[in-house]
Amino acid sequence: MKIIIHRDTEKIGGSVVEIISSANSRIIIDVGLPLLEDDGSMFNFYEHKSKTIKELIEAQIHPI
Repeated sequence: MKIIIHRDTEKIGGSVVEIISSANSRIIIDVGLPLLEDDGSMFNFYEHKSKTIKELIEAQIHPI
């Protein structure tokens, strides 16, 4: 079993944690949205509400 933390280990919120088993199955157990922008201001969830999953992935808001 392997545990991977994909992003935001230094921040509260926005983390993405994945577990990979020895049988190559993957489980994502925590997919959070950021609480803060990179400049420290509050993350505006509503600004991204109409975006597609593809757009969220490209913007690095939603993990792959």
